[in-house]
Amino acid sequence: MYEYVAGSVLEIKDTEILKELGSTIGVEIANLHQALNSVNNNNELVKRDLYKVVYGWALPILEKNEYVHQDVIRKMNQIHIDFKETVHSLRKQIIHRDMHLSNVIFKDNEFQGFIDFELLESNVRVFDLCYCCTSILSELYSDEVLRGKWQHIISTIFEGYNKQNILTREELQSIWYVMLSIQVIFITYFVQLKDLLKLNEEMFFWIFANKEAIEESIERIARK
Repeated sequence: MYEYVAGSVLEIKDTEILKELGSTIGVEIANLHQALNSVNNNNELVKRDLYKVVYGWALPILEKNEYVHQDVIRKMNQIHIDFKETVHSLRKQIIHRDMHLSNVIFKDNEFQGFIDFELLESNVRVFDLCYCCTSILSELYSDEVLRGKWQHIISTIFEGYNKQNILTREELQSIWYVMLSIQVIFITYFVQLKDLLKLNEEMFFWIFANKEAIEESIERIARK
């Protein structure tokens, strides 16, 4: 897992390349998950309960912080029951946990490998997919034109994954919730860093407001 991987990372703001390679990214995340799922050291890894991370760790910290936009807390409380029910039954396995595109290496638009396996843990498997997608959004968010291309990019990533590893209906229906959970985690990490806090709050509100469009992008996969 720690062998040197020759190549470079993709330029995320080159959205045409991301559209072209999105399916490949999804396929390779699925292949990685299959490989990680065959590893028998699950007992040695941290077992993460996403619901407890959000509602037992992150939100109590945010509630005590004067700089955090209170609507983040209000909106998460608003979906509390649905979040718990949605996340509870999701399939868990060993995941990469740091699946941003800086850890995905390409050479001449050919996939070479993944790097940085320090954060491996047992968690819901769609976390890696959602983390990859929100990390792309963070790079595109400040440019409205590029942001408008994000949903098409993520649909290709999910479609590629689903070709190799079939996503259950429960997993497809959980994507919006898991993306919000990732934003809450980042808001908590960056609570003392004003600019990063603001960016992640804005992304949280944007994802929250675009539930229908995000779910439509993902639901297309189930209909294929």
